[in-house]
Amino acid sequence: MTRPIRLIAMTTVATLALLGSGMAEEWSWTDASGKEIVLDHTPKRIVMWANSAAALMPLGITPVGVFADEDPKIDPNLRYLDLTGVDIVSETWESVDAERILALDPDLIITEFWLADRSYAGAIAVGGTQTQLEKAIPIIGIAQGSSIVTMIEDYTALAIALGIPPDDTRLTEGRASFEDARDGFKAALAAKPGLQVLAGGASEDELYLAVAHNIAELSDFASWGMNFVDVGQGDEINAHYNFLSWENIQDYPADLFMVDARTGKEDIYATLANHPLANRIPAVAAEQLTDWPAYWLRSYDAYAAELLRLTSVITTLDSDVVP
Repeated sequence: MTRPIRLIAMTTVATLALLGSGMAEEWSWTDASGKEIVLDHTPKRIVMWANSAAALMPLGITPVGVFADEDPKIDPNLRYLDLTGVDIVSETWESVDAERILALDPDLIITEFWLADRSYAGAIAVGGTQTQLEKAIPIIGIAQGSSIVTMIEDYTALAIALGIPPDDTRLTEGRASFEDARDGFKAALAAKPGLQVLAGGASEDELYLAVAHNIAELSDFASWGMNFVDVGQGDEINAHYNFLSWENIQDYPADLFMVDARTGKEDIYATLANHPLANRIPAVAAEQLTDWPAYWLRSYDAYAAELLRLTSVITTLDSDVVP
């Protein structure tokens, strides 16, 4: 059953209030951190994190600026969007420029809020930029960490609050194909009940293994029947990964290793192919690896496509390679 669009609690819609002698539109939003923003008009000039742009631009909300974590040509959030007229104010975590954002005269900055870390996402959270910006511009964050489906619903509610009609077909397109893909994914997992999965990455010195319940798409996968190896809880610095030396990898056996598919995935695959201890992971020894679509799924269409790809992978796996 499709979940209803959530328009209350963490996603408060715009309200109307009488201001002075005329009717003026007051806009309010309570974000994932619990912070309420109240403005005397509906925001029109908006700067967004790349993930937020990937969610909101297909719904009809075009930003004046975007801060990205990498080159838009390879960023999976941005590479299929029409960014004509949109100022890309950063392409790495280190390059975001608060003055450049302020020069766009934005009404609002939209990013995401990491529930596990209690922090905002994207380059503005680095090096004091957020503090500098918040003196002049309100920042809101969609909850990151519980579910991609919930995030899509929350972004849909935000688009409505920003002025997109609730009956606009852009708000519902893709949902049916997503649900079909999700059902196929669940059926494939049900047919491989013994399948054990790790997600993460590797370097010559260490591995980083994803804490599935703290990462939205992995949490969804788990709720649909994917069995993740318990890798612990992360730590106070990073709740999303457990970092460990190669010598300890035998404590985390898996039939499938899902490789962080962001920039640098080729290096991870090369490390897993060549590291002398990599074959201690049964999935690596059996060459059962695939891409993990890490952190970038923000629309029903994109989610459906990735679920179809993963379903095809799962149906071909040997679910009994762990001794």
